[in-house]
Amino acid sequence: KRCITELGMKGVKLIPSLQNYPPNDKRYYPIYEAAQELNVPVALHMGTHFLPFSKISNSKPLLLEDVAIDFPDLTIIIAHLGHPWVEDTVMLVRKAPNVYTDISGCVMKDNKRTFSVLYKALVLAYEYGTLNKFLFGSDYPVITPSDCITTLKNINHFTKNTDLPKIPDEELHNIIHENWKKAIVL
Repeated sequence: KRCITELGMKGVKLIPSLQNYPPNDKRYYPIYEAAQELNVPVALHMGTHFLPFSKISNSKPLLLEDVAIDFPDLTIIIAHLGHPWVEDTVMLVRKAPNVYTDISGCVMKDNKRTFSVLYKALVLAYEYGTLNKFLFGSDYPVITPSDCITTLKNINHFTKNTDLPKIPDEELHNIIHENWKKAIVL
């Protein structure tokens, strides 16, 4: 609470795989309660983490379903699309009004992850009408924000000469510039 009220911080970041318990563990609940009370988001590093002592089983996005239900006024942001559990992330974002996700870590210069993770997630979210809950993030220094923005703006190049669905430019613009405004109060 002191960090928010006195130091001006705007949110909380948790990394369940490194903290050795899942995000729905009751030990987190005082943090969630305080964040909800103070109207600040909680971002959680979900999905893979490759440090040998990390427990990626604590990073499955569906573990946040209990939290979303127990704290309906808490903004929850699933970092990294919850990769590799991207479909679970998109389903939870669709189901829970207070859950968002970011695209950080899903854009790589080699384009393999950009197609296999990001493009497919965008298509699924577009089909479900939840792209408005996708937030921009680059995962700097892995990739710069400007390179990530360029890649996102050009995501439809994967559809060239195919029948693959295109992501509307307006939706891409909103991920970069607008969607965060619904999730984060400054």
